[in-house]
Amino acid sequence: MTIAIGGQEALESRSLTASIERRSVQVARARAPRVLDRREHDICRRIALRISEIVQRAPSGQSSASIHAIRDAFDEYIVAGHIEDHHELKMPVSSVFAALHTLSEQSYENKALTFGCILDRDRQGGQADARFPGDFLGSKKYKALSDGFRTAYHVSTGGQVLNFVDLERFEKDPLTEKHYYPEWAEPIARASRSGRCGIRGPIRRPRLR
Repeated sequence: MTIAIGGQEALESRSLTASIERRSVQVARARAPRVLDRREHDICRRIALRISEIVQRAPSGQSSASIHAIRDAFDEYIVAGHIEDHHELKMPVSSVFAALHTLSEQSYENKALTFGCILDRDRQGGQADARFPGDFLGSKKYKALSDGFRTAYHVSTGGQVLNFVDLERFEKDPLTEKHYYPEWAEPIARASRSGRCGIRGPIRRPRLR
C-alpha cells in the first residue's frame, strides 16, 4: 500500500509504503491464510484512499479538535463504506452507526439499551414504511424491544423497517470455520448471510485523552 503525501510535481512531496498482511492470531493460525482476501483488500484500499484524502486537505492547518474528530470517526467511515458497497445497500450505514452511538448514551427503566438490526439487500420496502433508524427510534419503547442477541429489526435495502424478528427464524445451517464471531453473537451471525448484514449496538464513542 502506497500513500502519496503532496502533489506529484511538488518538490517536497513524499510517499509512504507499507506491506499489509493478516495478523497472526494463535487460535486462527491454522485456519486463516496469510494472504488477504478480496474484502480485506477492499478495506485496505479504502484506508489508503481515506488517508490520502485527509493528507490532501492539509490537516496540519486544522485545529486539534478537527484532527481528533477525524481520528475517532476513521474506522466507522471505512467500515460503513465497505458494508454499503459489499452488500449493495441503498441506505447510509453511517446513519445506523450514529443511531447506535446515541443509544449508548441512553437507558430504559435504568437498564442500558442494546439493539440489533438486519440489513437486507434483497428486500424492498414500501414508500409509506418507517425509515430506519431516524423515523423508528424516536420512542424508547421501540428502542428497548430489540436486544441484538435473539431479536432484531429486519430492514430493507433502502432503510424501511420490514418487521421485528426472532433471529432464530433465519437459516439453521451450521457456520463453518471461515466464520469468526463471539459466541454470544451466533444468532445474529447466522442471520448475516445470503445478502444480509447484522449490526448490533451500542457503539460507544472513544474518549479523548
